[in-house]
Amino acid sequence: MKKLACIIVLIQCGFMTAQTKTMVTMYGEKVQINPNSLATANNGLTATNGNVQLGGSLVQPTTLATSTTNTLALSGLQSSVSEADNLIVADPTTGVLRTTSNSSVTGMRNIIRKTSNYTITPATDNVILVDAASNNVIITVPSGVVTGREFTIKRVDTSTNDVTIAFGGASGTVDETDTFISVGNKVTYRIINSGNDKWQTISRF
Repeated sequence: MKKLACIIVLIQCGFMTAQTKTMVTMYGEKVQINPNSLATANNGLTATNGNVQLGGSLVQPTTLATSTTNTLALSGLQSSVSEADNLIVADPTTGVLRTTSNSSVTGMRNIIRKTSNYTITPATDNVILVDAASNNVIITVPSGVVTGREFTIKRVDTSTNDVTIAFGGASGTVDETDTFISVGNKVTYRIINSGNDKWQTISRF
């Protein structure tokens, strides 16, 4: 019986030893830790039964620093199943990831129809159809749109109401000096931002 008890004690000691690691602190002190005793993790990590796994909510702004040598890659991603899927883009200054409509960078063009005053949403709008049959309509091009961005604005009605394209920003102009465009019946304007809220008419038809 004593031999059996000794064997059990030795097994338990060996198990505990296998579960602990000796760590040396910055002051040279040796401490015993159990790596399987981790109970919590956060900021995109989850602790389960001593295992740390990806998954969870970020609790603070987080940056993964890469380099030309130490790159970041994802493999095995699912293929897109819809032409309407968004694209992932990175801020050129901060590297923060965002999503954007694929129509902003591909041949697909998002078409909207407006019957009242409206401010263009640069991230998603491409073609704006304006119906002023019931009232005057002002379409405002906002300030701060990136250089090279284009919009197509077409009036579809034949009423006597006014359709105006206005340009935001203290220095917002079109064709060098104009501050607005009056759109006639069934007329289309295609405009492009040349920088600093300065717009140019590419075509009128």
